[in-house]
Amino acid sequence: MSALIIYISWVSGLMLSTLRWPAVAVGGVLCANGLFQWAQASIAMLAAHPMISNYLVGISLVLALLVMIFQQKPIMQGYPAAGWLSLMLLTYCLLSTLWSVAPELTWVAFTERGLYMFVTVIMCPLLISNSNDAKVAMTALVTFGAVLVLSLLLTGGFSGRSLQAIDPMYGSALNPLGLASMGMYVAVAATLMNFRGVSRLLQLLRWGVVAASLMLVMYTQSRGQFLAGFLMLVAFLPFSRQIRNKWGFLGAMFGLIFLMGISYWLVSTFGQARRWELDAMVGNFYETRIEPAHTVLSYWLNSNPIHWFLGLGSSACFSPRVLGMYPHVVSAEVLAELGLIGFGIFASLIFVSLRSTFRLAKLIRHDPVQRGVLAAISALFWLNFVLSFKQGSLLQSLDLFLFAIVLGRYDTAIRSEYAHRPQPQAELHQPARVIEIQPIRS
Repeated sequence: MSALIIYISWVSGLMLSTLRWPAVAVGGVLCANGLFQWAQASIAMLAAHPMISNYLVGISLVLALLVMIFQQKPIMQGYPAAGWLSLMLLTYCLLSTLWSVAPELTWVAFTERGLYMFVTVIMCPLLISNSNDAKVAMTALVTFGAVLVLSLLLTGGFSGRSLQAIDPMYGSALNPLGLASMGMYVAVAATLMNFRGVSRLLQLLRWGVVAASLMLVMYTQSRGQFLAGFLMLVAFLPFSRQIRNKWGFLGAMFGLIFLMGISYWLVSTFGQARRWELDAMVGNFYETRIEPAHTVLSYWLNSNPIHWFLGLGSSACFSPRVLGMYPHVVSAEVLAELGLIGFGIFASLIFVSLRSTFRLAKLIRHDPVQRGVLAAISALFWLNFVLSFKQGSLLQSLDLFLFAIVLGRYDTAIRSEYAHRPQPQAELHQPARVIEIQPIRS
């Protein structure tokens, strides 16, 4: 009963908050996988009807868009290059089924996940129309994510790395990587955001949220999420806190020391010793990532030269002739299946995201709140990019597209806002007027 009360409160809070701040729905979408798994593991009715959680999050997203339309916000204005590149890549994916050796798998993916693709890649980023929307989205991720993280830890019921569905007839082990990604999203956003005003309460509670989120990641024994997330925190924390004086330096150092301390404690307490040994991790990565990627790329290079440009076709890696499965390295998959054309689109997506990160870093370096927002969004994009080298396939790695487009929308919004800000007038430096003094005639 307590789990059901928490669930109803969480969903109700999301819906009501969306009416006031539509961008809250972005945080709900980022937490959807955690809500889905927790509901299956804790509430019998929702374990029997698991899609209810996804539908409710989807309703909050539609509601948010309707509110923005009613408020006459420019939801389509300034659609970023990252958005068009993402749509181009997915469209080319569909087109490549014309020559793919396993086209049916792509059609199945688009049929089964088409609605989720539409929600993640198209609808969700539209909620970011200005810089405040981006701040609201990241704050919602921390707030609603923290409630889910604590619920998962206290009432989830882990068995090994995974949650177990409450009734075996509705499923067995759930996806640990999805939980690990959500937990790391919350940890990254909570660490990098700079809270002001009413949200300052989150600043006081942030380290508890971070510790709980990292603990959730460790429960799943997800090495990639843990190590990649820690790398992003170390990379972006100095920018978020902008170390320009002793207080900024001390704040950043405290944050890094805390992260290292809690990480060491979590690994030593909850980590399976052999799983976290360096030789085991390197060996596993070589056998399950490097070798499959090498096999796929070798087949592509040895194929007809026209396939170098067009690719082998979407889902070709699943053919027994190629690999029989996806290689777990998205960039290798894109190059082999979509050729130099698809890989060029994918590389362009990464480039425009990198450009947005550096361009915004210069613009908002003196604004601590927006600096934290940029650090959080950028870190989450690059986190997904790093994870694309160890898990998932192109049509499963939708969060990479989501954060790329959100970063692009945020870039467009910030540049527009700064362009319309009144600029201090420059002082006019005119040459001094020379007055010629005439001698007095007697």
